[in-house]
Amino acid sequence: VLARRVFAEEVYFELPAEKWNSKVKPVGEGNAVQISPDGAIVYVTSTDGTLTGLDAGNGDVKFTHTPPQIGDLDITCASGVSIYPGNSSNVNDTAYVAYSVVYERSPSPTSVVVAVSHPDGQQTWVSQELDGVAAGTPQITSDGKYIFLTHNSDFETVGHFTGLIYDTEFVLLSYQDTVNPFAAPAVFHNPAEGYYRDGDDNTNDIFLWAHTHNQLDETVGEGGNFAFQIPVDYVLGGDGLREAIVKLDSRGWQTNSPPAIGNMGRTCFYSVSRNEFRGWIGVEDDTIGKFHKKANADLKSTPNANPDRTLPPLNTPVLSKNESLVFAGRATNVFSAIKVPSSRNETAMEVLWELETTSLVKSPAIVTDDDMYVFVTESEGVVYALSTSTGRELWTMSLTARGHNSEFSMNERGDMLYIGDTGGNVVAWRFRGAPSEAPSALPSAYPSLMPSFQPSISPSKTPVPTPAIAPSASPSRAPSKMPVAKPTLGPIRIITPQPTLTPTPISRASRSGITLLSLCTAFVISTILL
Repeated sequence: VLARRVFAEEVYFELPAEKWNSKVKPVGEGNAVQISPDGAIVYVTSTDGTLTGLDAGNGDVKFTHTPPQIGDLDITCASGVSIYPGNSSNVNDTAYVAYSVVYERSPSPTSVVVAVSHPDGQQTWVSQELDGVAAGTPQITSDGKYIFLTHNSDFETVGHFTGLIYDTEFVLLSYQDTVNPFAAPAVFHNPAEGYYRDGDDNTNDIFLWAHTHNQLDETVGEGGNFAFQIPVDYVLGGDGLREAIVKLDSRGWQTNSPPAIGNMGRTCFYSVSRNEFRGWIGVEDDTIGKFHKKANADLKSTPNANPDRTLPPLNTPVLSKNESLVFAGRATNVFSAIKVPSSRNETAMEVLWELETTSLVKSPAIVTDDDMYVFVTESEGVVYALSTSTGRELWTMSLTARGHNSEFSMNERGDMLYIGDTGGNVVAWRFRGAPSEAPSALPSAYPSLMPSFQPSISPSKTPVPTPAIAPSASPSRAPSKMPVAKPTLGPIRIITPQPTLTPTPISRASRSGITLLSLCTAFVISTILL
């Protein structure tokens, strides 16, 4: 990951500044608005399989790519993009972007992976057709040679994990599981080791995934999670790849999303059935938290948190940069900040704070580089900037269309967000910069601004101080030099963490009163000025 510069003279804006907005095909669940690592192109996948490349500087359409048509079959897409940045030391090793689409054959759909060159969007490769429906986004290895994905056949009841050799017609690996279908995989590039049985000395990319809910089951069925690494001594065309797939844990849970992976590949967290979470927290030279063992951290569901007691949350959990917190939407209209156990003697994950939303959170959150704020989007198109330590709002905005289920992204510099909605509107917001760059008026394209406010937290019998976000034992990257507890960013409404009390959902009920008060105040001020 490229280092992002943090400037002490910059501030977080009270409102994001709109830099541009653009129009593309509808962006739906599983799709993504993804800025390239070099900051040149914003890639947008749409529900009909169209891939659009937008100029990251002004939002102009640079190219539009349509997958190859097969007869009159409809094409659908619930994939984001994976980007291989290329190898600057090898002119023949060029950057490319990959995503998956589905050909709606009835009753047996098929999927392919499509690759286009970066940054011009010329098609470079299309894989052979794979049985079933692709699950989420295909993942590219760190050297760009292979692409792995999960896909589900037989009415999405049979899971497949497949490895493809980029720019060829060959399949590297094909694995089938008839127990249950698979959720999408996650990849961690160049881990310190394979943190599971017999993976100790393997630093090849690690892929983790798990069973997802079988639509034919009325309750939580059998579940398990899996790991795969290309063996250290593997030679292309040789044997041993199927044996390298390890079924790690079988404990009666399933997931809808890839896990979050951190700590140099030694830690992972899943959102699982019954609105719960499971975590494996590893330490170098310690076997306690290895992935093939029972989870050594969990968050159990609360009574009545999920009426049918089966659903996993719908989005991928996200780690704070120092890996002391996990952020995730729940299977209900709640977004949670969850404390990661700090020692091997702790097993229970605790909720630090929660935000009650008006709809489900389906997109993974984004955390700023200094761990000050987390950005959250909900399905009705509301975007929040929340303090990571207290959950208090810096600002809240609404997108043009009342719908957002796709992934959004932040640039490498850490000052821009790129977000799309179900109407195909894509916006670039700058949320941090010099004080003089802060917006002084509401962006014209987004008249539905929701006022920012500081929610009250009702005291409990025993107030508990909010712990500062402390680095984990083996963070995957160093914490930012910018302090969390006492920000030195200048005159901005950055919320200094205050002592918080026991976790309490932040109610939206008071929002209407605050809105009315804000409107009345604005009216009085405008009358005085006139």
